Amino acid sequence: MLALGIDLTRGAIALALVEASGRAPRLVGSWREGRDADRTVAGQLRDLVDRHCPQRPDTVATALPGAAVSHRVLRLPFSDAGRLAATVPFELESLVPFDVESGVITFSVLERDAAGATVLAAIAQRRDVQRHLEVLAEAGIDPAIVDVGLLSGVALLRPRSTDLLFVEPREDGGICLLRSGSLAALRIVDGADDDATTARELRWAALALVDEDQPLPPLLLAAPADTGRLFGQTFGTEPLALAGELPAWCAGAPVAHLRAVGLAARASGTGAGGLNFRTGEFGYHAPSEEAHRQLRIAGVLGAAVVVLALASFVAAIGARRAELAAHRAEVTRAVSGVLPGAAPGTERTRLEGAIDGLEARRKVLGGGSNRPGTLDLLRSIKEAVPEQVPVTVDDFAIDDDGVRLHARTDSYESVDVVKRSLQAVPGLFDPEVKDVKAGVDGRIEFRIGLRFTPETRS
Repeated sequence: MLALGIDLTRGAIALALVEASGRAPRLVGSWREGRDADRTVAGQLRDLVDRHCPQRPDTVATALPGAAVSHRVLRLPFSDAGRLAATVPFELESLVPFDVESGVITFSVLERDAAGATVLAAIAQRRDVQRHLEVLAEAGIDPAIVDVGLLSGVALLRPRSTDLLFVEPREDGGICLLRSGSLAALRIVDGADDDATTARELRWAALALVDEDQPLPPLLLAAPADTGRLFGQTFGTEPLALAGELPAWCAGAPVAHLRAVGLAARASGTGAGGLNFRTGEFGYHAPSEEAHRQLRIAGVLGAAVVVLALASFVAAIGARRAELAAHRAEVTRAVSGVLPGAAPGTERTRLEGAIDGLEARRKVLGGGSNRPGTLDLLRSIKEAVPEQVPVTVDDFAIDDDGVRLHARTDSYESVDVVKRSLQAVPGLFDPEVKDVKAGVDGRIEFRIGLRFTPETRS
């Protein structure tokens, strides 16, 4: 894995490239270049990365200026991550003049034991974190870690059992107090224009951290001679040799590059400790993870669309069912007056049957549009038969073709008289006599059928 560390200051940009593929990390190289006032930070950084990185790094670490961060070392009577995350924001409220809700909070557990945990907590304003990430994004860089610059040098130190003061007298520098190799306290001190003033400020910060007379050996990072002498006089001990406190793989790097080297070590997982402001809304997503995250988001959105479509479909079905129920209730109310007791759902069939029956009765009783009515036909038939011919009608039927009669008379001659008489009935023609026979009572029974004329069949 190839890890890149980027150290951005007001006056320079430093890069360090660390390869962590083997048993021990390897420093591929480190570079530092003064700021070009005629170019943007993003443009100059992009050119530096393109020039010095043989391939795109797998992971990147940068750092916020110390002046943009407020920090506090806390001792809490518990150590589980959930309670720590819930408690740390309340402990930082008194440090900042703004609402902690508008800041980005991160913390790192320095020590855990049965009694609780020691935590380094820090807060930065959201706009400062966002501005830092925007500059890097403009340069085509998405860092996995955004630390505090002073802590990146501490991440390089080899584990040791003695106590010491880690001193970085530079722009955005400061002092860290280490107890048995673990960070116990820190002070961020921005370097002044002259070395003497910087040394005095660092000395007062060191005295504020150390509350005992036990001499602590200082480890000076890029310290001028005056600073080393001042610390030696203050604490009664000579500064430690820097080369003896750094791992062999980075001991040859220039002192001015060591912060970038420490950030690269953090990115590769080699450097210990530190903070990371890539949290919450600024959380880092690796390229593969980001692709999976986008797929998950797309899947969730797709599922939401399907659910909404199904909900809309179900709602439409419900609306149509309610509308149909209302129509059925209206039909039931309308039909109940005509067909009381009709079962729900049979109203149409019952109505159609009733209408067909009424239509048949209408045809029988009232005739068609051109056909005489039934009473008119009966009257015409009665008037056509002479009064002196005794005729008794036993059955009378009308259909779409004509009229059929079953009658009785006194003689066979009367049957012929009736047939000839019925030829004069309006709307009927072609009388046909059938089944002429003598009945049991001595009278002559017969059947006669007459067809409607073509103009009266409609």
